[in-house]
Amino acid sequence: MRGIWAAAASAGVMLAAVLAPPGLAGLRIGWALPLTVVVALWGWPAGVAAAGAWLGLLGSVQGLEQAFLGLLGPAMAGLAYGSGLRAQKGAGVTLLIGGTALAAGLLPCLPSLALAWAQWKAALARGVESALELYRETGLLEAMVAQGLSAVQLQQSLESLASWVGVLYPALLAWETTAGAVVVYFAGRWAVKRWRTVPSLPPFSHWQLPWPAVWGLIFGLAAYLAGDRAGSAAAVTVGVNVMAAYVPVLALFGLAVLIHLYRHMLLPPAIKALVILPLVLYLPLGVAVLVALGLFDPWLNFRRLAPEGPKGGG
Repeated sequence: MRGIWAAAASAGVMLAAVLAPPGLAGLRIGWALPLTVVVALWGWPAGVAAAGAWLGLLGSVQGLEQAFLGLLGPAMAGLAYGSGLRAQKGAGVTLLIGGTALAAGLLPCLPSLALAWAQWKAALARGVESALELYRETGLLEAMVAQGLSAVQLQQSLESLASWVGVLYPALLAWETTAGAVVVYFAGRWAVKRWRTVPSLPPFSHWQLPWPAVWGLIFGLAAYLAGDRAGSAAAVTVGVNVMAAYVPVLALFGLAVLIHLYRHMLLPPAIKALVILPLVLYLPLGVAVLVALGLFDPWLNFRRLAPEGPKGGG
């Protein structure tokens, strides 16, 4: 009986999302959150009932096919997260399964995503003209010309930048999906914790990227180099997007390493500040250092440089 009530309440949440303003209703990743809670508290039968109720409600508003495509990824992620929390699985494994399910749910939407990618590139191309016009109206273009930069060079630079940003659309989509998967998991974990025990989390400074995950980055680099050598734009695009998709993930794990080293290195606080300050003031250097720490830590284990113990004035 509780499962039926949970399904009904969850369906009500989904209906509210459907009727919300377009900007809010588009956040479909968040639809996995109530399903996570339902499965974690009442199990798969309640989760399947909730998913079926959602599908019926969405189908009546958007059409069955559109509803199924919109619900597929969040439903699989919610079932994975809820099952992981209910079975006391580790956060890393649960996040990996749920995030993969969420990404797999995008596969049936590839035609619409390809169209969105083309529209993204077209919008960026139009933005170049708008930026040039803005420079002309504000007098910035004349100032740049006076400093030796011609209008043609500026236009070429903006077009090159727009081209590169346009290529990175899949990576941006991967960042959005990954961030959504992480937020939904931790939000679901927080909600479930109010009623039942959830698996404990290791301290953030202990987080480490599993070493097999690095092979994805190696694949991206190989695709880029092979495509550049063979003149294959498709291979270069794949390689660039795979490598770009790894950047925030590696930076996150690199930050965990840096926090551990900062806390446990036996150095005076002033010396630590002198090391950290350039990384904060010069962001590209800081990101590069974090990415390098996150990338090589699975093999080199930088935490050995500062084993846990006295925190050395930190």
